[in-house]
Amino acid sequence: MTVLGGGAHRHDITQATSILGTHFTLAFLGLETVREFPHAKVTGVKLRWADDGQRGKLTATLAAFDENVNVGVADDDFVVVSVAAANGALTITAPALADFVPSPLFITKVAGITAITLTIVAIDRFGDQYTKVVTTSDFVAEVWTDIEYVRRVVSITISGLTGTGNVKVGVTNGKNNTGTASGITTVAARDVTLFTQMRVWMNAQGGADFVDADEQFVSSVEIGLNLSMDSRVTTKHRRRVEEPELGGGGWPTATIGFNWSAFTDRNRQRLLDQIAKNQIKMKVQLTGPPISTSGFAHTLTAWLNGAQLADGDINVGGPGVLPFNVSGESHSVVAAPTGFPSGNTKALMLQIQNGEATGYLA
Repeated sequence: MTVLGGGAHRHDITQATSILGTHFTLAFLGLETVREFPHAKVTGVKLRWADDGQRGKLTATLAAFDENVNVGVADDDFVVVSVAAANGALTITAPALADFVPSPLFITKVAGITAITLTIVAIDRFGDQYTKVVTTSDFVAEVWTDIEYVRRVVSITISGLTGTGNVKVGVTNGKNNTGTASGITTVAARDVTLFTQMRVWMNAQGGADFVDADEQFVSSVEIGLNLSMDSRVTTKHRRRVEEPELGGGGWPTATIGFNWSAFTDRNRQRLLDQIAKNQIKMKVQLTGPPISTSGFAHTLTAWLNGAQLADGDINVGGPGVLPFNVSGESHSVVAAPTGFPSGNTKALMLQIQNGEATGYLA
């Protein structure tokens, strides 16, 4: 994030080198349930401007570690009623020995128990049996909460007990549920910014900076980013994928699509680029209203490197105007071309100029 002055800031957004450990939880509120997607990662995005070019539509694709359906209410002794801790097997309640609505388990102990190991054997939501060992260090404020969704408990055994006091085992309805939904806050600045004009420039990847002759007058633009995530299913997490990461699926690429209302001398070179598979660079810029009194305008700029136009279509349906459409991909390059921000070698870079003082990834 760069301070431009007068309340204006510029945010540079490009593909990260690594996204290990970077994820979030996505939750959708229904009438009686919350569908929760934990450890979700964005695998690609698509930006499209059409019609008057004033409004853009952003869509994203995601990969999540699992899907949780949070229903019902928490019950802190649904599995094991409060009982004095002792080495050996705990008595599981009849409802927990049968199939119940899949829910994470949580265990509550008193502070007087200074050391304890609990071995849990349970059936997960998919019908697979698994074993999990919980020790004293796993408890937070005398409570341990699982992330696994269980539909039946086979046994829970205590060993290595030190100290005295009661324990109990229950089920939770998940961190994100109908009870917590009302406490969700959203970003205060959510006004739609209408851009007054969209402008597009294209020229050779190794060419000079953009000039007026490089500007293209298009009717619509679509840019899509594919992060080429590496997602593998291994035995590490039973039937779940390992954490998706960049690199294994290849370098990230950006798909591009442009529509011209007519085939003209100005865009003729784009048809030649499509036939010869020349590498070109592109700049798409949308300019909006002023940012307060800073002297800067709201701006969204997309920089695309090493683009090759794969498909072109001139609609020769009869005499008169001939619509022209073209699509392709941009790629990472070795060095930033002339006219691009310093060090910009990625397939796609976005620069957003607005009044937000906090970096988007802070």
